Amino acid sequence: MDKRNKKKIIFAITRSHWGGAQRYLHDIAIHLPKNEFYVQAVMGNEGMLAESLRKENIPVHTFQTTRGIGIFQEIKTFFALWELFRNEKPDIVHLNSSKMGGLGAFAARLAGVPRVVFTAHGWAFHENRPFWQTYLILFSSWASSLLHHAIICVSDYDKRAAKRLPFAYKKCVTIKNAVREPVFLEKKEARGLLKKEYGVQPPAKSIWVGTIAELTKNKGILHLIHALGRIPERSWTCVIIGEGEKRQELRKKIARLGLEKNIFLAGHIKDAPTLLKAFDIFVLPSIKEGFPYALLEAGSARLPVIASEVGGVPEIIHGGKTGLLTPPKNEYMLTSHIQTLMDNAKLRNHFGTALNEKIGKEFRFDTMLAQTIEAYKK
Repeated sequence: MDKRNKKKIIFAITRSHWGGAQRYLHDIAIHLPKNEFYVQAVMGNEGMLAESLRKENIPVHTFQTTRGIGIFQEIKTFFALWELFRNEKPDIVHLNSSKMGGLGAFAARLAGVPRVVFTAHGWAFHENRPFWQTYLILFSSWASSLLHHAIICVSDYDKRAAKRLPFAYKKCVTIKNAVREPVFLEKKEARGLLKKEYGVQPPAKSIWVGTIAELTKNKGILHLIHALGRIPERSWTCVIIGEGEKRQELRKKIARLGLEKNIFLAGHIKDAPTLLKAFDIFVLPSIKEGFPYALLEAGSARLPVIASEVGGVPEIIHGGKTGLLTPPKNEYMLTSHIQTLMDNAKLRNHFGTALNEKIGKEFRFDTMLAQTIEAYKK
């Protein structure tokens, strides 16, 4: 079918590094029916997302940006988006990230785009910030929502939170994240790869604890390090897969606690989920979350999970049934839960099986994709 007879959609996001929002954009963009949609993407700077989309023959436009706010930079970004939307004339613009949700929506509306869809990957006003910043972000989220035709919330928690934004709630629909099950390496092979390629040297007969997360404040990795440091017996290994701005701070903390032989910062690993079966326990100690892919993938690998009770996490992990939950930043409870699972292989197996069954029933990617397409059409 000629692309002129297809719906043209442009996905937009602030940054091209690899995180949950980027993963979401990538998965939807490459799986939209090619006989119905002509897909493009726009994002700040070059990076892994741009590279991956181009490999799928999806045109990518980039502009220079930073994560922070700068008035001149934002003006340049706005005009770059407005010019792109005006020239390309998309039928749909699908916005991701808070900054793009505002600038992108304004540019799309001025360019006459018929439908503007925004996905809230965890509302930014839930972040731990000073009082005045929280309310400034709350106001900007509300102002942006006036420009959106539809708002996709990735959890029921985020949809309920949208009640704080007048006139936004009626535009909201909950479409929970879902994954196609990765092709996992078996335990021995995955551990061998981590040892050979990433320098993981575990003590003998170690319990392997693992996580996949960006090294940012919101992911709470510092609290995981502190929690592990309270376990007296050092017959465990922790592998942290991911990269980010907190790497040096975390590395120094590991050294100060004398945990260099137990905790390994493996950095970014392409196709990291394929290595999940290397672990005996998966921990996600986040301070803020939307609806984390990492937990869906850990459950697909039949891993027992310990996670912070934030955002949409309790919609995946039912405490005491499909895993264990802790309040965010509660290092003592995190230590206790980790120790409990380390000491009880039967409980680990129970939680891993229960979570795997829940994900297979409730979080199917084909369902997520169909619901998203429906949001485009309404």
